[in-house]
Amino acid sequence: MEELAVCTHCKSLKFSGKEEARAYWNTYVAAGSNCTGSLHFLVNGQPITVNISEESFYHCCSEHSDKGNSKKRVFSLKRAEKMGKIRSMVSASSGNSSYKQKCGYISRLKENSHRRVVIYDESDQFAVVIEFSVKSIKDLNEIQGKLITTFVADRKRTNYQILQSPEWSYENCLRELGLSA
Repeated sequence: MEELAVCTHCKSLKFSGKEEARAYWNTYVAAGSNCTGSLHFLVNGQPITVNISEESFYHCCSEHSDKGNSKKRVFSLKRAEKMGKIRSMVSASSGNSSYKQKCGYISRLKENSHRRVVIYDESDQFAVVIEFSVKSIKDLNEIQGKLITTFVADRKRTNYQILQSPEWSYENCLRELGLSA
């Protein structure tokens, strides 16, 4: 694990298994130690805090089982080895990013929504999904983000669906959250 003790944004990592991947997640992704600053999604130069929890590890580093039971999730080395990219993709400024920002799909609503952004690295076929919500503190409303999942979009259909979804817009996100743009 000592070789992994650097914040290796944009590099694929190599793990021997789930426990080593979880240790990296807890130390460098969820906790953010050894990385510069807090994790923020920048919109027009304004930071929005994105919460990454230890619990997110389960969804970000697993995928549906191929054994007929699509509800069962199993650990995925393919996803885990991309976790070094999460911080750099989320922290990339929306105006200066080589990553595409698309509306995310919310399955329970069966539609794309500006409340979710898919940050997509087309060259690496890697996607990071963040959902935004409003946190009310006294009379102030603050937007915050939560890491929902990450995945490798290595199927043509998935890649096509991401690229065909509408461009994500902060103004539309504010409207969908009930705030004025």
